[in-house]
Amino acid sequence: MTLKPQANKAPVLAPAPPTWGVLADSGEPATVIRFECADGAYSYPYHALTRWVLQVGEPQTLVIEAGADRVIVRGRELEVVRDALDAGRLRVLRIAEERYFLTEAGVVVAELNVEPSKSEE
Repeated sequence: MTLKPQANKAPVLAPAPPTWGVLADSGEPATVIRFECADGAYSYPYHALTRWVLQVGEPQTLVIEAGADRVIVRGRELEVVRDALDAGRLRVLRIAEERYFLTEAGVVVAELNVEPSKSEE
């Protein structure tokens, strides 16, 4: 069966992916998470994440314990990132481009740092 476009209806566009990261499709949990920082990319299996804490304030801070490492995320509307972690759907988290800092709404990851364990330094 072939689907034919209907001339009287505008096509439905898929929503644009978030600029701050990549989510797994619903019902398809991620097994690995990657944090794209200014100094490199750090990947962890999801089972290495032991906890994450969202701290309110301006900016918001999300602290993620990944093995012996600590990931610090600062930005706004980070509840969305926390919820994606809660659901096991966050695959990639990255710093937003500077142009998104000026918008008043939406998730913005302004700072993303991984503090490696002392034994790796």
